Amino acid sequence: MIKVNKSFGERLKILREKKGITQEKLAMDLDIPASTIRRYESNSGVPRKERINQIADYFDESTDYLLGRTSKAKRNENISENKTVEIIQAVADKYGVDLTNDPKGREILEDLIKMIAKHRSDGNA
Repeated sequence: MIKVNKSFGERLKILREKKGITQEKLAMDLDIPASTIRRYESNSGVPRKERINQIADYFDESTDYLLGRTSKAKRNENISENKTVEIIQAVADKYGVDLTNDPKGREILEDLIKMIAKHRSDGNA
């Protein structure tokens, strides 16, 4: 069985949908026409190098992933430190835990940081 890599357009659409945004929103954020996004997603064209880099930066993804050179998305390999903080804060907010002023909250935060650091040092990042 031959493994077929997803095209640039398919990967762009997957990333856009996972982010929960429309083609129009992506186009606005990248300062390009929405028709260009539609063209990319329908595999009617591939952007030039500068645009690929811009799209990769926007989604915090590698250009290799976008171009189908690797099947593993960057975000599955390693979550950035800033994203980790955002996730922890979102969870704390959801459960009403004050991570900065409450001693119990600080303890929870320290435990989370230790767990993440151990996970990364074990090579699971």
